[in-house]
Amino acid sequence: MQSKKKEEQAIERFIGPSKQNHSENDASCSKVPAREDKFHLLVSDIPDVLWKIDRNNYIIYISENIEAISGYTPDEEYEMGSYLNWIDRIHPDDMKEYVTACDALFEKDRPFNIEYRLRRKDGEWVWIHDRAVVTYDEDGKKYASGLLSDITERKQVEEETKKLKEKYESVIKHIPDTIYSGLPDETCTMTFVSERYSEWTGYSPEDFYQDPWVWPKTVHPEDRASAMEAYVRACESKTEYNHEYRIVHKDTGQVRWVRDHGVPVIDEKGTLILIDGIIIDITEHKQVEEALQKSEEFSSKLLNNSPNPIVVVNSDLAVGYVNPAMERMTGFSSRGLLGKKPPYPWWTEEIRHKVSKDLQEALSEGISKRERLFQKRNGERFWVEVTAAPITHNDGSMYLLVNWTNITEQKRLRDDMQFYIREITRAQEQERKRVSRELHDETAQSLADLCTDVDMTIMKEQLSEKVVRRLEQLRLKIDSMLEEVRRFSHELRPGLLDQFGLIPSLESLTADVNTEEKLSCRLEVTGFEQRLSSEAEALLFRITQEALRNIRKHAKATGAIVRVDFSRCKVRLSITDNGIGFKVPEILGGFARRGKLGLIGMQERAHLLNGSFKVKSTAGKGTTITAEIPTQPNHSTRSG
Repeated sequence: MQSKKKEEQAIERFIGPSKQNHSENDASCSKVPAREDKFHLLVSDIPDVLWKIDRNNYIIYISENIEAISGYTPDEEYEMGSYLNWIDRIHPDDMKEYVTACDALFEKDRPFNIEYRLRRKDGEWVWIHDRAVVTYDEDGKKYASGLLSDITERKQVEEETKKLKEKYESVIKHIPDTIYSGLPDETCTMTFVSERYSEWTGYSPEDFYQDPWVWPKTVHPEDRASAMEAYVRACESKTEYNHEYRIVHKDTGQVRWVRDHGVPVIDEKGTLILIDGIIIDITEHKQVEEALQKSEEFSSKLLNNSPNPIVVVNSDLAVGYVNPAMERMTGFSSRGLLGKKPPYPWWTEEIRHKVSKDLQEALSEGISKRERLFQKRNGERFWVEVTAAPITHNDGSMYLLVNWTNITEQKRLRDDMQFYIREITRAQEQERKRVSRELHDETAQSLADLCTDVDMTIMKEQLSEKVVRRLEQLRLKIDSMLEEVRRFSHELRPGLLDQFGLIPSLESLTADVNTEEKLSCRLEVTGFEQRLSSEAEALLFRITQEALRNIRKHAKATGAIVRVDFSRCKVRLSITDNGIGFKVPEILGGFARRGKLGLIGMQERAHLLNGSFKVKSTAGKGTTITAEIPTQPNHSTRSG
């Protein structure tokens, strides 16, 4: 009984004393649930904390969920009484913003919506999202009522995402070589170039983006024609581009040798869209090669001081010399390696046959370059570019001069970048899911409760007809807001996606589109439907959502079809419309420079699933977007 009484007192504090103006025989009154029961159900369904303070900043009401957030029970909060005690628990860095917002709340009736850190009873800090508005009772007394949420988990995700971004931006910044992407045209235009190239040439990355002819200007005049010819030839043949040339700093005139290694990026149509490459400073390496070309006898001092590992292999493939850099990199001593024949101890088991064949070919075919995965004495593996040059001695004997360039970081860069994109996408999807859940569980619920409160006010209060009409208009506006919040929550992350999978979510999405008079959309599913991984279903849904959004905004279409075809090894998703179409650029990245990121985002999502993406569009005949991904079923199927 005592517990029940405390609960009733708490409710009284929050919503005010009950009015007993209705007689016990009033039939309409008997149909209205007891407000205490209603209030209890309302509070129990809300995962966050309701609170109320008076003008003197004393706590009038705080719901039971406060204990999960602050560690204090409602009774303890009441005993501490004043909100000044609450302020004492706020993080010093957040204090000023909080006090300013509270003052504005009471002095100017200005709602406040802030985030801050709160010290729990156990001393731990939690992040709080606090929202409040000013209310008045029938006597005109001013109160503040609010809703308080624990957002610690969201803040932790945001912090981890920030650290991840900073980490991989640092990887690009500190890598000793230049990373770039170039267009397959005669201007050799770079669409991306890392800042390292600025140190070498004096041109900033922005110079390259604004002037397509900047790269040729950085190349030494004597090497410019051959470098551009090699680049264009690689674009025409869609083969790797591997060329050495000199570059000149535009201000200091400093010259350095570089090795430019580009790899063609080809889309599903077989069209070359980019040349992705790495430019390595080989000045010291080149100096070694040039010194060896000028003399039949190499200088032991030069070899010993070379920063790159160098190995001399005799014609019988026995090791004749290794320099200190080789010893430092691998951990193998020269004493143990001299006279050693294949297999060499730095070879891994899986490449022994291939590397042995490379050595034989290098002896007879001239200078060769290969990328190889080797191992150190302690078993650690690393990537090197191996340059082997055959040298003929005065007595007719031959040997190979083998130079290594460590490219381990360059090899890891692409994997790191792919991981970075994947993690950012996952973090974004998690945030969409969280915001969607918060809108659905909190904001929508609060608006629904507000509608109920308006209805109850109309029913219970003796109001004039004018006030009732005004309240009914307010009720319609709240209904509209509630519907918009639910729609937005659904667009962010439909609950169907996690619970029932891709196809039911697409059915709901196309049904939503059909509510618009100007566009008719239908879903077609073929093959034996199966559940995919959570990531695959989410990304395919996002591709469809973005495609339909583009159709509504830009295509001027009257019809659209979403097709999903399940086969044993892959899933094929296509979205077709009968709109005005557009000219598809050879490189989708062209849209990014104009701020149109929709197609780029769809393409990246398909690539994250190890799939393909293509766009087909004809002016006046509509557009088809297709994404194909390999299947990784979740062992849940239904016939389609």
